[in-house]
Amino acid sequence: AVSSALRAALFAERRQHVDALIESESRLQEALSAGGVTAFEWDLRTGLCQRSQNAARVLGFDPKNPPLGSEFVAQMHPDDRVRYERLLQSVSPDWPSIAVTFRFTRLDGQELWLAQASRAEFDATGRLVRIRGLTLDVTERKRAEEHQNILMAELDHRVKNVLARVAMVAKSTRLGGGSIDEFVQR
Repeated sequence: AVSSALRAALFAERRQHVDALIESESRLQEALSAGGVTAFEWDLRTGLCQRSQNAARVLGFDPKNPPLGSEFVAQMHPDDRVRYERLLQSVSPDWPSIAVTFRFTRLDGQELWLAQASRAEFDATGRLVRIRGLTLDVTERKRAEEHQNILMAELDHRVKNVLARVAMVAKSTRLGGGSIDEFVQR
């Protein structure tokens, strides 16, 4: 009878731990979704990449058929992919952090800007075996920056035109002759 009471108590305690873990996972998924962030773990030995539940929606893939890590990298813009691959080659146990922003094309053709912060893990021989991190969709921020750059270029162009006109008026007024005092007066 004592052992069945002990088993029941252990079972109840284990159930509490499982419930707490489920609740914690649920809160994490809600927080990731609210922040537009996806979490991932890429095992470079197997190629498998586990992603948070919201990743399929954000990255545009079938949740039942998630892409391998190499397939994800293949969807990066070619210029950004080269830079990303170089970055992966440069990480080491002494410098395991990775922070990169890149363009990514979803399967539906929509291009996103993603910012990734991750950490590389190495085996005992120093070989890269896993990358864990977070990915944030920064597309709207990049579009706003692009728009701001276009507006700044237009403003710069217009200011240069106004200054050129002022310089022409000043030069033409100066050519009218007379002293500096007469020029200032005109």
